[in-house]
Amino acid sequence: MATVRDQLALEALNPSDVDVTQVSPLDIDITEFQEVKESLPRSLQIDMGTAISLASDYLRAADRCNEILSNLTWWDQKAKAEKKKAYSLAWLRAKENGAKTDTTARHIAESDDEYLAACEKEIDTATAREYFERKHQTFLKAHHFMKDRIKSEHSQLSHSSGWSETIDAKNTGERSWNE
Repeated sequence: MATVRDQLALEALNPSDVDVTQVSPLDIDITEFQEVKESLPRSLQIDMGTAISLASDYLRAADRCNEILSNLTWWDQKAKAEKKKAYSLAWLRAKENGAKTDTTARHIAESDDEYLAACEKEIDTATAREYFERKHQTFLKAHHFMKDRIKSEHSQLSHSSGWSETIDAKNTGERSWNE
């Protein structure tokens, strides 16, 4: 039986299994994205075979970004809960240690090392989320650019061969989603 936890590998992010202070979403391996990024052609002169391969690579990279964004959603909620918990405990410690007013306890809690570490974790998660959201958009744009390049190349080939004069666009075998 496959579960969402298995698919997203959430056990690797579970604070009860891992020392939270040693884990950060900024440590997510991005090697595969660097390789796809390096494959981006420097010139717009791309042959159809390369465009087809790159379109596939970019779509897979966008899909992988979605998987990581799902992990980050879970991680973000955990970081927010940890931050609230750290603040509450720091506030209670401040009251126990003689803070006379709620304002004083709040100021002490907001400068507590555990609370600040939890805030940093939340910032790390937001930073990683922003990174992967932008990568996702970039890979989708690159995928669509390659698809457009393939269509353009296909159109040029069909016009130069005379094929397009005998068959109109509706008879190419492509179907819409609602057929």
